[in-house]
Amino acid sequence: MTISPADVMRHVRHHFVSGYADGAWTLQDGTLTPSAMFSPGEWIAIAESGVADGVYQLDEHGRIPAAPGGAWQGRIWHLTPPADFLRLCDDIRQWVQSHPDPTVTSERFGEYSRSQHSGAWQSVFRERLAPYMRMYAEVKL
Repeated sequence: MTISPADVMRHVRHHFVSGYADGAWTLQDGTLTPSAMFSPGEWIAIAESGVADGVYQLDEHGRIPAAPGGAWQGRIWHLTPPADFLRLCDDIRQWVQSHPDPTVTSERFGEYSRSQHSGAWQSVFRERLAPYMRMYAEVKL
């Protein structure tokens, strides 16, 4: 299991929104069009697109590698997570990699499948996550 900054943002219900852009968007081969509003390395959130919902960090070319393609009308959020939050996300990722969750349970019935884990990292990092917690999410993902 890998924990990403998007997972931690979702857990604390804080995406560090600094603005947004509304418009008609196309995502093809990782390229978001129009792209003039975004910078390489920037964090963005796409919500309610029906195509590529999620939190992404643009690569050095301003692209979203391995993102599904499509077109939609909507909002893209500009995110500015602070460096200390990103360091915490990296600490969580490293901890999860070195402490596999023995309580993962899975079930499968035909096409339906579900996995559940204990949420150990949330407990271990509770105190460090507390300053970032919000009551309501800014971005509905």
